[in-house]
Amino acid sequence: AGASDAIHLLRALCLLGRYDDQTFLKLLKAAASVPRTSLTAAEDDALHQVALSLLHDPEAAGILAKVQRRQQQQQQQHQDEEEDQREYNDVSSSGDLWEQLF
Repeated sequence: AGASDAIHLLRALCLLGRYDDQTFLKLLKAAASVPRTSLTAAEDDALHQVALSLLHDPEAAGILAKVQRRQQQQQQQHQDEEEDQREYNDVSSSGDLWEQLF
């Protein structure tokens, strides 16, 4: 499903109180595949309503926890990659490693 279709399906699922993990996560990924600035006002409003449902509907607690866990994992992975890049840059900028060792 495209981002627009995914947003409308997510909104419908929230209205019905249906938070199937796999389906919901796939639709969230599809909805996030485009920049929010490219959404229509109606799509942006629907996405906002989905976020509110996730935050406030007790039935959504499980899917919200999974989304938050995935976000934390992605942030940690991004931080790890940045640290690796900084370490590589530090070694690269300090001259040839072979010259330093011998």
